[in-house]
Amino acid sequence: MLSPKKILIISPTPTHPSNAGNRKGVLNIAQFFKNLGGDVSFCFLEMETYSIQEMNNYFSGNLFIIEKKDIYINRIDLMKFLRKLMFKLKYSIGIVIGIVSNEQLRYNTEVDFLINKNIISKIKEISKQNWDIVVCEYVWLSKLLTFFSKSTLKIVDTHDSFKNRYKKYLEMNVYPQWVSLFEAEEIKGLKRADMIIALNKTDEIHFRLKTNKEILRFHHIPELKPVQKKDFNFTLLYFASSNLNNIRSINYFIDNVFKNLKNNFPSIRLLIGGSISNVMNSIDSDILIKGEFEDPALFYKLGDIVINPEISGTGFKIKSYEALSYGLPLISSRAGASGISDIMDSEDCPVLIADSPNDYIIHILSLADPEMYGKVVDKGLSYIVKTRQYSKNNFLNSIKKFIPID
Repeated sequence: MLSPKKILIISPTPTHPSNAGNRKGVLNIAQFFKNLGGDVSFCFLEMETYSIQEMNNYFSGNLFIIEKKDIYINRIDLMKFLRKLMFKLKYSIGIVIGIVSNEQLRYNTEVDFLINKNIISKIKEISKQNWDIVVCEYVWLSKLLTFFSKSTLKIVDTHDSFKNRYKKYLEMNVYPQWVSLFEAEEIKGLKRADMIIALNKTDEIHFRLKTNKEILRFHHIPELKPVQKKDFNFTLLYFASSNLNNIRSINYFIDNVFKNLKNNFPSIRLLIGGSISNVMNSIDSDILIKGEFEDPALFYKLGDIVINPEISGTGFKIKSYEALSYGLPLISSRAGASGISDIMDSEDCPVLIADSPNDYIIHILSLADPEMYGKVVDKGLSYIVKTRQYSKNNFLNSIKKFIPID
C-alpha cells in the first residue's frame, strides 16, 4: 500500500536488541511501515547501547548514525547556549508573576534541549533525499522535522506525555531521571508535526484540544505468538527491562503481595526475566531470576500467568500486551494497564486488574480453573487481533488525509 514510499524514522532509541518496551515500540512502527510495503530507513541518535549489525540487517543497510560525539559537544554551542538562556529567562519571569513554580523550573527543560548545530547539520544532509514520510520518536526531537520539505508528511510518535513528568518520580520519592517538559514546550514541539501518535485515550483528547492537529491513537501491539499450553502449576512470570519503575514495582510486589500469595498457594513460584535480572537478587527459594532472553517466547513458556504490578506510570505498556500476544493471562495493576484505561472497568477488558493483594489471590484462584483460564486467554488473543487491525486501519486513514496511497 505504501510502495514505493520512502519513510524515515528518527529516534534516540534503537530497535535492536529489542530488550525494552520503548525499543519494541519503535520496532513495531518500523515493522508496520514495512508490512505496508514502505521503503523504511532509520536515523539513530547514538544515546543508548545497540547492535549495529542487527539494525543494519533489519533496515537492509538503510541506517544513518548520528554519533555521540555529535550529540554531546564539549565546546560551547552558542546557538544552544542562547536558546537555554532565553528559556530560563522566560520561565523565571513566570515565577515572578506567579504562573510557574520553582519546582517546575528546577525539573522541566526546553523541548529542544538536545538539539545542537552538529545534529542539525547531519539531519539537513539526510533531508536532501526525497522522503515521503518522516517519523520523529519523542516530541523532544521534533525540531528535526522542520528541516524536511513541506511535501513530507511529518509525524511525532509521542510514547507518552512529558508534561511535568518529573512529578511521577517525586511521587515515588526518587530524583527525576528522564525528560520533563512545561506544557507549553510540549505543545510547541507537537505543533511542528502534521500528525501526532498518542498511545492512550487521555493523551489523544489532550493533544487534540491543545494542537488542532491530526491525532492518531496507535497501539504498539506485537504479533500473535501464542506459546504451547501446558498443565497449570501456579508459576507467575515477570518480564521487564531494568528501569527504575520496573525495579520498584517488582520489589513492591515481592514485599507486599507475593508473601501473601505463598500463604494461599504454597507451591507458587515467581520467575523474573529480561534485563531486570541483572539488578535483581533472589531472596526467596520460590523466586527465580532467569536472566535475559533473546526470544521472549522461551521465557513465557516457563509459566502460567504474567504479572505487571507497576506502581506508577502512564503511556502504553508494551510488556503487558506482549504477554497477551503470547497467549497468557495477565494480572496487572491499573498503572500497568494504563493503555486500555477506557475499557479497564468493562467486561471487554482483556487484563485482570488487581487493585489490592487480595485481588491477586482471587484472580489466581479463578485461573486455576481450566475453563476460566481458557476464556481469559482467548479474550486476550482476541483483543490483540482486534487492536492490531484497529491501529492499522486508523493509521492508514490518517495517512490518506495527507498523501495518496493505494
